[in-house]
Amino acid sequence: MIDTKRIEYIVEKLVANGAGYSKRYIEHAMPNKPGITVNEFRFNIEDKSILSELCKLIVDCKYLSTIFDNKMYNLGMIYMHITPENLVEWLVTRSKHQGVDVTVNQLVKFVELGFTPAAQILSVSGVQLRQKVDLTESIKLVPIESLANSYQSFSNSPKTIQNKNGDTYVADEKHPKCVLIRKVNLETTVTDATKDLADSMATNFSDLDEICSFLTLHKNSTFLPFKSWIDVEEWVPCIKGQLKGMHGGGVEISHKTETPFTQQDWDALAPLYNKFLALPEQDRKVIKMALSRLRKARLRWEAVDMAIDLGVALEAIFLFPTENMELSHRLKTRAALLLASSVDERQVISNLFQSIYTCRSEAVHNGELESTYKVKSRGKVEARTLINEGIEKCIQAIVKIINNGSCYDWKKIELGDFTTQPNN
Repeated sequence: MIDTKRIEYIVEKLVANGAGYSKRYIEHAMPNKPGITVNEFRFNIEDKSILSELCKLIVDCKYLSTIFDNKMYNLGMIYMHITPENLVEWLVTRSKHQGVDVTVNQLVKFVELGFTPAAQILSVSGVQLRQKVDLTESIKLVPIESLANSYQSFSNSPKTIQNKNGDTYVADEKHPKCVLIRKVNLETTVTDATKDLADSMATNFSDLDEICSFLTLHKNSTFLPFKSWIDVEEWVPCIKGQLKGMHGGGVEISHKTETPFTQQDWDALAPLYNKFLALPEQDRKVIKMALSRLRKARLRWEAVDMAIDLGVALEAIFLFPTENMELSHRLKTRAALLLASSVDERQVISNLFQSIYTCRSEAVHNGELESTYKVKSRGKVEARTLINEGIEKCIQAIVKIINNGSCYDWKKIELGDFTTQPNN
């Protein structure tokens, strides 16, 4: 049992006698050098005995000592060494703001939980969001402003810049304006920090990243993962609601567009997302990779880079890794089978993909593109227009594959097994 009454009595006395953090200026040892200001926890010297008693209460209580007696406190991506003194400082500091009884009740609640309540957060750029969007039972997309207590949210929000004239404006670089967030339960302490944190599911953001890739299917969107981190809930003992580890490069990208997104938009996509999750694992990896490449293609400013990314996505969808001959023929034939029903429509698709693959090949091998490309029965088409048409056709192909429940076995179709043929 936790002796809450005695803990409350000691904390109340420490608070009443002025215990808490205070700033102290330390002069530099060298003359003319600036000193530093440190924030120190101080207490009345007359309270030394009860302070020692409180530390002993923590050490002697098995419910508290297993967490706070020189243990490695799990914060998701990192850990910190925690001592009875750390807990005492938290008890005093919190009690000064919200009262001793509330603070001690939070301590008891935390111990009884048996885990540390936290949230995985992945900031996302390229999207405009006015209100929260519920994606799944556990995952939400929310405006970044809702993370008021998150230390990292400021550096992820749109930057305000002041020019030489003193005028203030928002930078062209589009910082994330929303985040994917999911509640997680962390093991309170770790024994082998390197191994335990690496093996922890809390550090796995792959399904959040997967949602970003999937949302490439929404209009012309580019839901781009920016940074990921874990926030521990603000009331948890010894936590101050600040950044607790971070992954991701966080490269600033000037988006061509920021796509509005609403709950209604997600509700329309949700059935397809459920089918996406039901795909065989390998097929889902292929689709995710293709969608990631299409997202990159939409983000690119140079047409040659767009063409390369599109080419990778198309080859992932329509070609097998072991195929290295007649790639252009295979690709245009399979695209025509998948995306059209009649012979005439298939010929149109075949002509389009023939030119798209020519564009892709020149981008890869020459590093530059012609301004236009000839599409049979259409005439000359601007390279960027051709690439954008290819992106949209690839999106259509991915939707068909997801609805089919698996990738198509193109070799069987080419050998005459039309039971698996698209559009049958």
